[in-house]
Amino acid sequence: EALKRAYTLLRRVEHAAQALQDKQTHDYPHEALARERMAGNLGYESASLLEAELQQQRDIVAALFAKVIADPKQEGAATVDEEWRQLWVGNLDRDKASELLASQGYLEPEAVLDALDQYRAGRQYLAMDAISRTRMERFIPQLLIRLGQEAQPDFGFRRVFEFVQAVARRTVYLVLLLENPLALSQLIMLCSASPWILELLSRYPVLLDELLRPLAEPPEKRVLQDRLHQALLRSSGSDLDEQLVTIQNFKQEQVLIVAAAELSGTLPLMKVSDSLTWIAEVVLERILDMAWEQLLRKYGKPFNADGECDRRDFLIIAYGKLGGIELSYGSDLDLVFMHNGHADLDTTGGENGATVNSGAFYVRLGQKVLSLLNTHTVAGKLYDIDLRLRPSGASGALVCTPEAFHLYQRDHAWTWEHQALIRTRAVAGEAAVETLFLAIRSEVLAQQRSEWKLASDIVSMRARMRKELGTRKALDLFHLKQDPGGLVDIEFIVQFLVLANAHRYSDLLQWSDNMRLLDLIASHDLLPADEAQALQQTYIAYRGHLHKRALDNADYRLAGDAFVQEREAVVRIWAKLFAGIEPGPLHEGSGGPEAS
Repeated sequence: EALKRAYTLLRRVEHAAQALQDKQTHDYPHEALARERMAGNLGYESASLLEAELQQQRDIVAALFAKVIADPKQEGAATVDEEWRQLWVGNLDRDKASELLASQGYLEPEAVLDALDQYRAGRQYLAMDAISRTRMERFIPQLLIRLGQEAQPDFGFRRVFEFVQAVARRTVYLVLLLENPLALSQLIMLCSASPWILELLSRYPVLLDELLRPLAEPPEKRVLQDRLHQALLRSSGSDLDEQLVTIQNFKQEQVLIVAAAELSGTLPLMKVSDSLTWIAEVVLERILDMAWEQLLRKYGKPFNADGECDRRDFLIIAYGKLGGIELSYGSDLDLVFMHNGHADLDTTGGENGATVNSGAFYVRLGQKVLSLLNTHTVAGKLYDIDLRLRPSGASGALVCTPEAFHLYQRDHAWTWEHQALIRTRAVAGEAAVETLFLAIRSEVLAQQRSEWKLASDIVSMRARMRKELGTRKALDLFHLKQDPGGLVDIEFIVQFLVLANAHRYSDLLQWSDNMRLLDLIASHDLLPADEAQALQQTYIAYRGHLHKRALDNADYRLAGDAFVQEREAVVRIWAKLFAGIEPGPLHEGSGGPEAS
């Protein structure tokens, strides 16, 4: 039966290779695109999975061949492997099994044996077919031996065995790990270091492809753009869902590379956020392209406010973490859409002659972008999107014009909305619309303000946020973001100083990230240099810990004695800046999305 299965697969691969290359050949294709297409034609998610299955069948044939012509030198190793196999299937004496695990460094061998026994008696294992059981019988002994090389084999076992159970219905992934020791080593390292990565790999085991080679430093944005382009070319069709799956897989693969680099200590915090930000920008660019192409086919080209139809007058504006180049793992994207479409002219007409008002076209473009970003496929969802920072919030138009955005920001926006505007930048779309947006942003932020009213609004807003989002004193905890001396205090200090002084120092409008803004704040003596530097160092420390908490699947509450000195320093600077300012009653509009 084993030989029959191997023969059948080898024949199928041979026929697929010949059909793909349109010639009589017995050579496996070398070109990556051809290998991926052949794997898809044979029903595999990726070429690496097909090749792992091929390797397993070759190993089985080789093992059967070795039974006829045995190598005496391998008999000792075979005996060792057989002992571990007997441990897995439950045929090894309990005491001997415990001793075997202990000899490999396991401190709690009984707990490991209990976990294995419980799994073998469970519904999942009992429902497995013979092939899957054979794969488990090969994999688990090798996993136990490999984990014995780790500093904490018991901990590693708990994490990786959780992954094994998650992918047990697709045991071909275990074959992939068996045939690629590097992938197994990197899996053990990543799962041991991060429950978040364990969960990611368990939900999307196709990401194991990224572990087949040494994890390198994340690429620059230009390389990311090229990789996504190549990945879409390799996908076997133009179906929308298939393109979304390709983009989602790309995003997850690249985020995994970044997380691995951060966990290994090869990538500092600022570069981690740069990389996560670039990934999001590349995804947004491609999603906008897809949405645009769909609507062009349906309605033709829209006209812009100048009566021209030769460009895409649409802009995606990032707020929050993406706008401030501080994206973390699992961060949602705060976005605002802007268009400069003509209010009275219809589009040129689609493939079936359909037209729509050019302004309405851009509203539908925004809706389509949002829909694509929110679509759930087998590979998950791209990002959680928050559009509440658009003019008038949830009740406002989904896509605004430059004129409407300008009017709202100038005449109706509240202080917290101007604070949010500091952390904005264009991330995808038309340069001409970006120019309009930046002019509005600069004009609004450079308004001369009453410093007392500004300080009062900021202190009141901060008090409300602490009350609603911070921790109660009785809990003796410290919320990294919301409690006094936390990350949001630093952000509010920066935003106060920018809004109070941008009318004097236009370079404060140049950046959206807190680190460079603090550099400028110090250069203009708005804060003493040592205080600005202390805020920067504390901000980096807080954000580094936020990343660690995200990778640990933990919330942002720490023990009450965490970061005591840093918190006290932030509180002192806050008290100096806002001396004599007490939280006042919140008037209509003072409470922003972050406070709700």
